[in-house]
Amino acid sequence: MGRELILGAAKTAGKTAGKSAMATGAMIAAGSDLIKAFCDYRKTCEAEKTRREYIRAERDVAIERIRAQTGVIRTYLDHAYRERAHVIDGNFAVLERALRENQTELACRAMSSIEEIVKNSPLNDVRRIMNDMDDPRIESIEI
Repeated sequence: MGRELILGAAKTAGKTAGKSAMATGAMIAAGSDLIKAFCDYRKTCEAEKTRREYIRAERDVAIERIRAQTGVIRTYLDHAYRERAHVIDGNFAVLERALRENQTELACRAMSSIEEIVKNSPLNDVRRIMNDMDDPRIESIEI
């Protein structure tokens, strides 16, 4: 009986040691998975931080491009409308003189000229100018 008792205790101790080794292995695997997940998290944080910085830089470049385009477009429109106003004023002066002097043909030509100027808006050229500004092959834009 003593021998059976000793053998039974040894078997029980072996089973307990096996379960303990399996539990330790599972804990090591879980710890390893946790460390790997944390490292992946840190890599993702760094990648997203870099991505946000890139997006901010792209935004700043786009804003500066819009500001530059706004300045060019304003300059163009100021010049174009000032020129148009001068030409239209001249045509109205011709029209008034033609009416005063009863020159029908001159009045018709002055009115046709005014009509042509009004038909063609400088705003139609804005799209072309903006496209030219975005085209790296174009070195200068005539205004």
